[in-house]
Amino acid sequence: MQRLLDPPGSGYRSETGGLMESLRVLTPEQSKSSVLSLFCQLNCIQVRSYHSSYYVPHNLALIVAGTLSEGTSSLLRVIQEQVEPNIVHHKQNRGSRPAGWKRPFVESRSAIRKPVSVTTKDVVEFPEKDESTILVLFL
Repeated sequence: MQRLLDPPGSGYRSETGGLMESLRVLTPEQSKSSVLSLFCQLNCIQVRSYHSSYYVPHNLALIVAGTLSEGTSSLLRVIQEQVEPNIVHHKQNRGSRPAGWKRPFVESRSAIRKPVSVTTKDVVEFPEKDESTILVLFL
């Protein structure tokens, strides 16, 4: 559905869990041919680059729902005493908005979403032998 709705280059088009055909050949250790090995190495570089750009403290939102057994202060204490020192240790304490940082899906090309102009019906087979669960999406 994401590939049908969103144009190439849009973050909304991506499958955040990974596509099975890509996951199966993601590491060079799993490959058998030199061409496939090079492809896997490039994929690993792209994945690491993406993670180093977006899995960073300034792209984090902490949402807590429900009752905390020891209250909000215990959660904030853990963040201050354990999480923040780890961020500093890894030299990722660049503030809440480093120079040049664009918030994904808010200030990027993905933020521009055109209205759906046509009705499309499509079936996408999922490469899984277990058919005990199903997912149906309507938009």
